[in-house]
Amino acid sequence: MLDGLIIGGGIHGTTLAQRWLKSGPADIRILDPHPRLLARWTRLTRSTGMRFLRSPAWHHLHADPRHLEQFAPADAV
Repeated sequence: MLDGLIIGGGIHGTTLAQRWLKSGPADIRILDPHPRLLARWTRLTRSTGMRFLRSPAWHHLHADPRHLEQFAPADAV
């Protein structure tokens, strides 16, 4: 039986799925019209010249929300 269905494979849907899976085994699906997660985000940000994911910690796609700190200058952390 399916534990959950997430509508949309963008930033919010991908973040939710990642956090849900971190809390334990789950059978979830992401329903999105695109063939890859973050496909629309990638297309839109590419058109603005943005090369890297820039998002607040609560939308960060890594399991550790403090993971972004590795990209900050040492005196900023």
